[in-house]
Amino acid sequence: MDTGAFAVEKLVWWPVQMFRMAAGTLVVMLVCVGCTSKPSSQASPVPQVEADRKNPTELSTGSIQQGRDLYHSADCALCHGKEGDGRGVLAKDTRLSVHDWRKTEYNKSFTDGQLYYLIVKGKGMMPSYETRNTPDQIWLMVDYIRSMTSN
Repeated sequence: MDTGAFAVEKLVWWPVQMFRMAAGTLVVMLVCVGCTSKPSSQASPVPQVEADRKNPTELSTGSIQQGRDLYHSADCALCHGKEGDGRGVLAKDTRLSVHDWRKTEYNKSFTDGQLYYLIVKGKGMMPSYETRNTPDQIWLMVDYIRSMTSN
């Protein structure tokens, strides 16, 4: 047996074994961190003054259509779905738990002020739209979300 060939083979496999051990350790660490992190549903509640805020737009077919256009141009449908079913492409890919706004129990469990606040500030993986849309545009999106239960 050639001991030189054995030594070279050992040198080649050593980095592979170390990589496997490091990768395994990393997976275990990530699982442990995932088990202890707070779910986004436990995020801080909407302040009462914001929850009580009234929608200044008059709900109409026009406001709903404008809100629909803004909803789609702001990429809300990527997570919330084209029709608000919570089954957008990103929601499926990232396994997000997104409300089905077509269901009355979800849609009616939020005040207009709460919806407005969540769109403005974001929540969990949902980004803030405070600098992306004007307050009037966000209120129009709230109108559109409200209309989803009647579709």
